[in-house]
Amino acid sequence: MDNTNLQALLEGRDTRANLIAIRQQLKDGADGGNLCSELLEHTDFLCGLMGAEDAKIRKNAALILGEIGAQKAMDALCQAYVSENTLFVRPAYLEAMGQLDYRSAVPVLTQRMEIIDRMVMAPEEKKHLTQERHLLAELVDLVSGNGGHTFRDKAAPSKVILTVRRGREDILYDEIVRKLPGITPVKMAGGVSLAVKRPSVLLRLRTFSGMLFCFCRENGFPKDGEVLAGAVVDAGILSYLNARHEGEGSWRFRIDVHTRDDAKQKAALAKRMAAGLEGLGHGRFVNSVSDYEIEFVLMEGRDGRVFVYLKLHTMDDTRFDYRKNFVAASMNPVTAAQVIACALPYFKENANVLDPFCGVGTLLIERKLQSEGLRALYGVDIYGKAIEGGRENARLAGIPVNFIQRDFFDFTHEYLFDEIITDMPDKFDTQEKKEQFYLEFFNKCREHLSDGGRLFIYCDDAALIRRVCRRYPEYSILFSVTLSEKTKTGVFILEIQKNYK
Repeated sequence: MDNTNLQALLEGRDTRANLIAIRQQLKDGADGGNLCSELLEHTDFLCGLMGAEDAKIRKNAALILGEIGAQKAMDALCQAYVSENTLFVRPAYLEAMGQLDYRSAVPVLTQRMEIIDRMVMAPEEKKHLTQERHLLAELVDLVSGNGGHTFRDKAAPSKVILTVRRGREDILYDEIVRKLPGITPVKMAGGVSLAVKRPSVLLRLRTFSGMLFCFCRENGFPKDGEVLAGAVVDAGILSYLNARHEGEGSWRFRIDVHTRDDAKQKAALAKRMAAGLEGLGHGRFVNSVSDYEIEFVLMEGRDGRVFVYLKLHTMDDTRFDYRKNFVAASMNPVTAAQVIACALPYFKENANVLDPFCGVGTLLIERKLQSEGLRALYGVDIYGKAIEGGRENARLAGIPVNFIQRDFFDFTHEYLFDEIITDMPDKFDTQEKKEQFYLEFFNKCREHLSDGGRLFIYCDDAALIRRVCRRYPEYSILFSVTLSEKTKTGVFILEIQKNYK
């Protein structure tokens, strides 16, 4: 192990530079922990450096004590934190204590948090005090156990936007009308807005992707982080959250930015708004990159003004909990639900249903969940891992599906099917190979469909579907709809007449 920097540090030579170099060595971890062990033997020496005149020496010494897990330095770190007058150094003590057992310091941390909350921050102090306040809240909440909130489906009237991919608004709108009588939905680009007394009723719907709560005024705000933070607080966000939750402690949040800016500008906007929320919230909001409970979603309008919405991660979306298993080519469950919703008027009663490229069974499961009156469900796929995953998914959904590992083109069955429903494979080297595959597929389906049986296809080539139908005129297209203008994917519903001449 190269201990040149440590030796120089102990000899008092170039202290700041050697501390920085040692921290880099610890980060690299190339010595297998030997440096950490040797530093622990010199814990008292490092504690002494927290009394140095140079602020950066104090900062780096504290950080090293945390990184090496020097528990015996806990009291010294706490005392140094209390005594520290340089604002940019104070967070370093908190970071170090956060890597140790700091429970004995919680009263000190809580008191300091209350002091910051009562402060009128000068502009030049705001950055460092906000950072310190953020770390204090994280440490205190972690130990006190007050860091979580539970969504309660209380009678709290809410205006909500349910989001979908553009072009699929009609599918969601029709499902709302069908399943939630008495609610008046309004279509908008990328979603449908509606008002409900209890948000949980919306989980009866299967075709939306996300749920945004509208709690701010609807004409938007200037694109300024501090202004947006003020608007959120002024809109009564804490009362809004408390009316829908139980629990105490700070709210862990993140900010999701959808504007026309570049990545750097978006990050700056989110950072400025987060700092504003933490400051104005007096400890009730803590910015968290991973373990967050709520998201503030910022969307830029045509005029450049920003609209603020709320996403609640405390509200469990259990609609697709059955989908424990998936593979790379698996269909998104919301897309599967949308495909089924499009096809509902064309399903047959008491049908035998086959998916020849079933993957983990998502389409078949959604077929059953959205429409009763099925006789049997069969899923065929050549990929064994998908079949195994599909069996477990179907079991979790409580739906009997007969899964068979086989190439569809080798598949045989004792009786015919009323419906074949599938997400067509889309990986082909050439268009010619793709066209040949479709021709063989349609020909094989003639073998398995009953007279008047229906073929439900999700694919990205409407022109190819029409060409194949000209080749096999016993197929007629009953319905088609494009679900994505960008990818050209859509739903095609065909019927076969075997006595066609």
